[in-house]
Amino acid sequence: MTTTTNKIETGKVYYSRSIADYNCIHTVEVTRRTAKTVWFIAYGKEKKARIKQSKNSENFMSGTWFFSSEYQAPQNINTLRA
Repeated sequence: MTTTTNKIETGKVYYSRSIADYNCIHTVEVTRRTAKTVWFIAYGKEKKARIKQSKNSENFMSGTWFFSSEYQAPQNINTLRA
């Protein structure tokens, strides 16, 4: 099993850029998580997704369709404003 350095944290706001328009930024707030699942608020509704592990970070998708946003652990809203 690989060690993940960047983990998704509860209470943080994560962002993803639109696949069609780079200037369109989607944000979600993580409300809770387990080892394999994350719950987040997107567009006023709470949703849940499976956490996937990449080489050195965790990520999750906001849906199952092709254009759904992918959120990655080091991309919280504070890194966007820096």
